[in-house]
Amino acid sequence: MIRTVVLAGVLLTTGCHFVYKLPVNQGNVIEQDQVERLQVGMTPEQVEFLMGSALVKSDLRDTVRWDYVSYYRSPRDKELRRVVTVVFQGGKVSEIIGASTDADREQSQPVDPPPT
Repeated sequence: MIRTVVLAGVLLTTGCHFVYKLPVNQGNVIEQDQVERLQVGMTPEQVEFLMGSALVKSDLRDTVRWDYVSYYRSPRDKELRRVVTVVFQGGKVSEIIGASTDADREQSQPVDPPPT
């Protein structure tokens, strides 16, 4: 009887340390295949159709800048941040900043992908 009570007490107190943390996804979902399809010369409508609505949009005279920001934190507290900036001049894409190179692509993969 005493063994059962002790075992139950040990299991109850150690169980408190096994708290599952949910993965955190915030901002835009930025898929690499979407970024690869972005091209200089696209219209804002084409970019929005491809990438969705930008998290931050700024208008400076004849230059428009859209920032797509993605944040992911795994249950093990590893973080992944990615920003893709699309700059428009004269109503067309003039520059794409943050489109991954092969080295960046390895870092942009989630460390712990969410369970499916």
